[in-house]
Amino acid sequence: MALFCIGLVAGYFLGEIRSREYPTLAHFRSTRSFAHTFRIPTSDFENVALEDAVDYLRSLTRTPVEVEGGPTYRRLNFVVLDPEETARPLNLRLGDVPLDRLCELIAENSGLEVEFEREAIVFSARKPAAMKSGGSGADR
Repeated sequence: MALFCIGLVAGYFLGEIRSREYPTLAHFRSTRSFAHTFRIPTSDFENVALEDAVDYLRSLTRTPVEVEGGPTYRRLNFVVLDPEETARPLNLRLGDVPLDRLCELIAENSGLEVEFEREAIVFSARKPAAMKSGGSGADR
């Protein structure tokens, strides 16, 4: 009888856990707010290539992590657009940082920009000021 009760209670809790609807990227207003829920416990980049740092971020976002008010398993997409390989090696040592802030620091340290687009976090080469404002550079 005791085993039956234990099985019944365990079954109830397992059913509760499975039936909960956890938020996904669609539940957040932006990729940035979604990335902000990730806390990266340690980041130690010493003369690390950008591609290696991004691979590290990919691995962290594809494994179980503690997330405030959400599931313990989430995925984020990362894209690197640096065709001329202008990114400088990274030298960062940080602890307990939200992923969105870490991405900003990686971009700043590597000399690139980071954008939180709808489906991905994109690291890209800095655009000249004329291109950002929509000018051609010849307009003076």
